[in-house]
Amino acid sequence: GLSVLMSVLTKWSSSGVVANVEASIPWLVLFVLLVVLGGKLKEAGIAVRPMASTGAESAPGAELEVEDTTGSDVRRLQGSTVLGLLAFVVALGLPLVLHGPKLGDLTAGAIFTTVAVTLVVLTGWAGQISIAQFSFVGVGAFCVGHFAGTHGQNFLGAALLAMAISVPLGLLVGLPSLRLKGLYLALATLAFALIMDNIVFNSVGVSGGLTGMTDPRPRILGVSFASNAAMYELGLVVLGAVLLAAFALRRGPVGRRLLILRDSPLASSTLGVNLTVTKLVVFAACGMVAALGGALLGAYQGSITPFDFSWSWSLQLLLLVVLGGRSRLSGALIAGAVYTVATVHLLPIPGWVEPYIQLGVAVGVVGLGRNPEGTVAISVAEAKRTTSVLRPRPRRPLPFDSILATALPGQSRSAVSAGSPVGSLPAHTMTRSETNLGAGPRSAPARRNGELHYGVRSGR
Repeated sequence: GLSVLMSVLTKWSSSGVVANVEASIPWLVLFVLLVVLGGKLKEAGIAVRPMASTGAESAPGAELEVEDTTGSDVRRLQGSTVLGLLAFVVALGLPLVLHGPKLGDLTAGAIFTTVAVTLVVLTGWAGQISIAQFSFVGVGAFCVGHFAGTHGQNFLGAALLAMAISVPLGLLVGLPSLRLKGLYLALATLAFALIMDNIVFNSVGVSGGLTGMTDPRPRILGVSFASNAAMYELGLVVLGAVLLAAFALRRGPVGRRLLILRDSPLASSTLGVNLTVTKLVVFAACGMVAALGGALLGAYQGSITPFDFSWSWSLQLLLLVVLGGRSRLSGALIAGAVYTVATVHLLPIPGWVEPYIQLGVAVGVVGLGRNPEGTVAISVAEAKRTTSVLRPRPRRPLPFDSILATALPGQSRSAVSAGSPVGSLPAHTMTRSETNLGAGPRSAPARRNGELHYGVRSGR
């Protein structure tokens, strides 16, 4: 039946919207089938997996994700906050020393990191896989091209419109997550991304066709961001706001709810977490932030085409985030740094080094089988294991000290060591268990006043 439908559409029209729909029929059918039949699908090998273990528990360094309220963790949190603020201040001053294309490359890296944060929340915290994030980026970029105006005076309204459009699209992508997980959820999101590529982004009325369209630089509240320095500052401020919001989300009750959803969906439902609402809200919220990043990316590039938002970019984004650390905000920063260095060539890389970069990525993918939490978790775990060797071990009291503390509650250790033998204590001050731990052999019990008393011989 699928072949017949495609043949009919081929005879009807060989170009335009009908041709795009014809090319997307397999992905439409795949998406619908996964949503409808998702409850009957099971991942290969799921029957032999231990129910008591999860990837987060078995991975080295997974214990770093456990919330702790000790003083050391509070100091570590304060130190991380201060370090982040210093890094942000330094980044704000980079336009004073960098100019031209290099500053523009940093702007692209900041925008890419903003989109990567959405995958940390969606995949790392909520446990939902998505290969369609750049579809939302494309929605933001094309909305700016259509509604921002010639000089970008309506950029803010266009960005808000893109975020509003991303809400129903995010809910649509989130529907398969209600019945699917793992590989099948990844296939469903991939099918959605291919549908967006073939039907929406290839439409001349949406993207301008293969030639693309132009996006103006933003002008917000009368302030123009036409220069590279101003565009960089805008991208950096948006990135800082997104990181701060994600950090507050992770430390709050919503973040703990997402982690419960990731580690044990059944347990989260028994604790009162609404799985349906939580999953759909996470997909919609992450789609909105990705659309905001797309609006900034389109304004930065100036000229955009459908190829800038294909599904392959979503796959690369997911790969970089997982390699950096899917459950940590530092993983998004690493993903943005790798994109900035390797993709836009911020630093001069010799030609003979580029194959080794691809080899390093391949080795990192293989290493994910050992630790799905990424390189940051591995580094932190190894650092803690190494530094633990250098820490002084806590002094443990000797068994004899505990015996003396129990047997001699009114005497100090110095008085005992000065020559007060254990056997010289009055018999009524020692119990049977205490005399058994003494140095000398146990004497026979003596009956005094109708009670048994035990003593310790001197051993002479």
